[in-house]
Amino acid sequence: MEKFPVIIDHKETQLSIQNQALIIRTPEQKRQSLPLYVIDTLIIYGNPQISANLFRQLAEHNITVALLPARGKGSPAWTGASLSTSAQWRLHQYNCYQDPECRHHIATTLLQQKLKAQNHTLSYLQAPTLQASSPPNTLSQLLGYEGHLAKQYFQTLSQYLDPIWQFKGRNRRPPQDPYNALISLGYTLITTEINNAVQASGLDPWLGFYHETYPARPALSLDLIEPLRPQIDLWSLMLLEQYFTPEDFTYSPSEGCRLNKSARKIYYQQWAEIRQQWQDTYPPKTLTQTCLQAVQQLKDILQERAYHPKNSPYKEEAPF
Repeated sequence: MEKFPVIIDHKETQLSIQNQALIIRTPEQKRQSLPLYVIDTLIIYGNPQISANLFRQLAEHNITVALLPARGKGSPAWTGASLSTSAQWRLHQYNCYQDPECRHHIATTLLQQKLKAQNHTLSYLQAPTLQASSPPNTLSQLLGYEGHLAKQYFQTLSQYLDPIWQFKGRNRRPPQDPYNALISLGYTLITTEINNAVQASGLDPWLGFYHETYPARPALSLDLIEPLRPQIDLWSLMLLEQYFTPEDFTYSPSEGCRLNKSARKIYYQQWAEIRQQWQDTYPPKTLTQTCLQAVQQLKDILQERAYHPKNSPYKEEAPF
């Protein structure tokens, strides 16, 4: 059975769990019950009323929860299942993290895949593609390498956005223009999706190979969304062209730019559609399937390293 995300975007909503079902109560809709087995993620915007045992029971059912900050203030947070199963995979992950060659290989592969996806987006727009040199040999240099390419990429994208959107480059925390507001929200949503796949696989979402570890930041999930970001960039551009006007966004010095409530409804409706047709294959590959595939490919590398450590100078082309 195909599962789906549940999005809560009303401060007066009340959430609770009864008889293996999520109970949603709102002033407009007195009561709605959704079986937990049909839910893959719960996205909560703002500050609804939540019963104390809700997060525990959602974690038991391996349902990831994304907590988006009210009125754009602060960073998103994620909760999910505990790390109680598949400890062997986490041992492989920790061993690879401590191996500079293995860690650099995975980080480089992810960035190469991101570059390929960025060029696919630019090609779709009939824009000049990025020309990259060989990636550096250290993680710290990789950060500068990726940042340089990202600056070029967004500068090129800016030429394909209508000037009414006031996009001059990537910014965040808070985003200052509609395009940055859309891609920031999209990145948060795909992080939620990949986080669900990472936790279900038995890996540790908090220890990445490219992103450094910080409290409450799922570094491995952020690693794995890197090749997926350019599709969010293209999708967000198309949303601005087809669905939104500048009046659909609000601005303030402290909260930056964000979608208003009526526009968020349109956004989430479109999100529900794009996640079901994430890859243009036949049949279409969903975002959930794409995330599971990305995690499995990472596990293949970890397994190769675990069982054949002496045979891995790693190949340039990894199976991402």
